[in-house]
This record gives sequence, structure tokens and C-alpha cells, in this order.
Amino acid sequence: MLPREEYEKRMEELDRLAAERKLQQRKQTRLVILVILFAVVLTCLAAWLTYYFQIYWDVPRSQRLNDQRGLVFEGVEELTTILVMGGDIIDREEGRTDTMFVLGYLPNRDFVSIFTIPRDTLVEVDGVVSRINELNGRGGPGLAMDCVEELLGIEIDYYILLNFQAFEKIIDILGGVEIQVERDMKYDDHAGNLHIDIPAGLQVLDGRTALEYIRYRGDGLGDITAADPLRDQYKGRVVRQQKFLSALQRQILRPRTVLHLPALLFTASQSLKTNLPLWKAVGVLRRFFDSDDVRFGVVPGGEQRIGGASYWVADPNVLPHEVIGTFTGVSRPEVVVLNGSGVRGIAAAVAGFLRQNGYKIEEIGNADHYEYQHTQISYRDAAQREHAERVRVLMGGVGLIREDEGQRSDLLVIIGKDYEIPDLL
Repeated sequence: MLPREEYEKRMEELDRLAAERKLQQRKQTRLVILVILFAVVLTCLAAWLTYYFQIYWDVPRSQRLNDQRGLVFEGVEELTTILVMGGDIIDREEGRTDTMFVLGYLPNRDFVSIFTIPRDTLVEVDGVVSRINELNGRGGPGLAMDCVEELLGIEIDYYILLNFQAFEKIIDILGGVEIQVERDMKYDDHAGNLHIDIPAGLQVLDGRTALEYIRYRGDGLGDITAADPLRDQYKGRVVRQQKFLSALQRQILRPRTVLHLPALLFTASQSLKTNLPLWKAVGVLRRFFDSDDVRFGVVPGGEQRIGGASYWVADPNVLPHEVIGTFTGVSRPEVVVLNGSGVRGIAAAVAGFLRQNGYKIEEIGNADHYEYQHTQISYRDAAQREHAERVRVLMGGVGLIREDEGQRSDLLVIIGKDYEIPDLL
């Protein structure tokens, strides 16, 4: 047993050594924290420099909508819009865009909107008719933004330009996208070196196959086909692209996506251009990927041949209603139009007229008999009564208005013998 004096001396020595070890551990901890903070600062600085020296690219605008008369969104300055363009783009202004849509959202809504513009949509620039997918190659993103503003009647704030190669790499970095392929897709374009062979069924598409899926046009429908123009039902590639965007959003929302951010940023720096400031880009991405409600719209219209070429021509009467409904969430009232007079074609004629005045046609058909003497306009609930009265005015004051809580549509119009077609035409 040690003497008390030597024991106390030994304990003091042990306390001193313990204190030194704690001090050394604190120093090491501080050093590790400083190294981590330094690495984070360097990463943020590198990301900022990469963004502004390789990704950020502002473009001149012509301010075509300065007079405000072309806007369908007067007084809704809060709407944020980004024109997204993808295609076989080599460098900045070179190359046509294969895909074009407007991503938009309002701060007081919990959804985001995607409004698709078919690549063959007809536009007129300085008196010259062309397809909208040619604009980036002719005048860069600025010209494309200007023309989309004129077409849709909304201000376009920003753009994102992405080429096919970057798209493939991004999908591969994310580990592919799971999607239900609706049919066997086989297509060969030897001139364009495009060969597609995708079997139907649920599968995970890698970058190359995903690109083939959204580019596929071998089903005879092309970019877009009006399956039922009166009811605004469309088929074709733009519908598949919207389906793919929904699947892509679900994929990116997975937690492990955070681990891929450095690789995604590097890929973006090689093949992406935008005029989104970095702070705004972060906000846009957060808003899009945090939302569990994405609403889609498409330019309504039909195919026309002009000068030997095929174009998608927008319906100027319906387009403003579709734009407003897609970006605000205020849906158009759905109307069922039935022929109760026996006059051939009268239901389709009335439906077409109502569609041009902002109503969405849910169904066109025949009533249970052709002996309706008076036109009937019924509404499902009190919120739709104003629309029922407006429809009556549009039909020249003809029609008996009543409420029917049991009907499935917002409005039901049964055309009676008191309605004359010349009033519509």
C-alpha cells in the first residue's frame, strides 16, 4: 500500500494526464469539424461556380407581351413559370427541341402544373409560319420563350434547356425509372440511328431505354392525336411523356437521391443551360419534388396540313380556358349534352359551341327518347347554378333550369324541340 503522500501525488498525475487527453480530444474534434466545414464551404463554392459559369446563361427577350392585352392571367403575377426544353442540342442555340412543356405553380396552391406543347405546334414569327420545335435553333431560348408567351397568353419567367445525353445520364444516376409500359414498342429509323425495342409491362427503364420510351412515335399517333377533340381527349407521345414525368417525380422523391446530388450536378453542368438564379432553382426543385399533386394540360387543337406540311394547330377558343384551368386548378365545368329532339347532329353542334365558351364536354349522345318539347338544363349542386344560367343565355335563352343532385356531371343539357340549330350557327 502506497503512503498517503505518494498516493495523492500519483492521483494528481493521473488527473493531469486525463485533462491533457481531454484537451487533445477537443482539439482533434475541432479539427475534424473545421475540416468538414471547410469541405462543405468548398463544395458549396464549387457548386456555385459550376452553376454560374457553366449552367447559368441569361438570354435577351423581346417583351412581346408588354401591352398585357395578350395575357389570360391578368393580375396573377404570382404565377411562376419555367419553359423546359429537351432535344438533340449540341451547344446552346444549336438543334431543335424534341420536347417542350411549361412547369408552373402559384404560391397559394399545393400543386404544380405541367402544360405540354406538341413539337409540331404551328407558330408565326415575323410573318413566317414554322413549327415551335424550330425556335430554339433559330433564335435560342429567348425566342422560344417569347413565342410560348404569345401562344399560351402567360408570361414565361425562366427556361431550362437539356440535351438527350444529359437526360440519359441523369436517369442512370437515379438508378432508372419504374414505369408500366403500355404496349410493345418496336421502331427502326436507320437514317436517324434510332432503334427501339421495349416490351410491354412493368419495368425499370435505364437512361437509354427511357429516352426511347418518350421519343417513340411508331404507334401511328405521332406526337399527339385528337382521339376525341370535342372532349379534349388526346393520345400519342405527349401523353406518354406526361406519364413518364409522374414516374420520374416519384423516383426523385426517394431519400437515396440525396446521395447522387454531386453526380447530378456534374452532369447538369455538362449539358444543361438555364436562366434560373441558383436560389430560385432550389425553390423550384423543392416545390416540384415536394408536391404530391401534379396536374397536366396540353395545347388543345387538331392536325392540319399547310403548304404540304403537317402542323398541330391550337384551338384559340379553348386554349385560354385550358391554360387557366391547368395553372390555377379552377377546372372547367363538365357538361353532358344529349339529343332529345331527334335532329341529327344537334348534340355535337351544341357541345362544340359550349366547349368554345369554356365548358368541358364529358359526354355526347342521345337522350332516352326524342320527344322532349323543351330543352332542359340541370345542375348537380347550387355551386353550378350560375353556370346553368350562363348556358341558357349562350343557347339563346332556351331551356328549363332545375337542380338534380343525383346526376354525375356538373351540368346536363337535354336538347328539346324548342331549340333551333340556326341560333347556334
